[in-house]
Amino acid sequence: MNAPRAPVEALADPAPGVVSIRLQSLDLLFRNPEVDPFAGSHDGLSGMDHLKLALKRHWSRDTPDVTLLRLIVPAADATASRQDETHRAIAGWCDAQAAVIRNLLSVMAKERRRAWQVGGLFFAVCYAIAAALETIPALSGLGGTLISETIIIAGWVGVWHPLDLTLYAWWPHRFHLQQIQKIRQLKVALLPDS
Repeated sequence: MNAPRAPVEALADPAPGVVSIRLQSLDLLFRNPEVDPFAGSHDGLSGMDHLKLALKRHWSRDTPDVTLLRLIVPAADATASRQDETHRAIAGWCDAQAAVIRNLLSVMAKERRRAWQVGGLFFAVCYAIAAALETIPALSGLGGTLISETIIIAGWVGVWHPLDLTLYAWWPHRFHLQQIQKIRQLKVALLPDS
């Protein structure tokens, strides 16, 4: 007895620069299938989710850029008009996703500025307090040094969030935007599932 086929599955690359995805129905390109292990559906990922994963795997290898997306669909959906419609739908989806990501990056930039204002002020206050404590003769020993260093460490903790926003937090969103832009440039071919 044959095992049931998954509603959406990425296939082995037939050629360099090609990603192939089999869809039980063309509407599963954007919609997540229901997870039903008895029917062969285990991951619940849409066709676009599989495409993004395939591109991520592809970019981690030393291979030519992907230029073609082959969608293996039921024969009724493998028409020229559906192919054009699918290409337009993917372009519209990419434009909408890119707008959301750009908006998120803009919000992150504003948050980064506010975080630096608050964190920088907090750090300056902590440093000033620590410097003032060093001038007090009663706090010149180990206890004074411990208090002073603790306050400076608190100041550094206060700038951790601005540093994170400046150095790391935006990377995944920028990568996602590049991935969406790459998907928008792909040629789309609908092939009948045999």
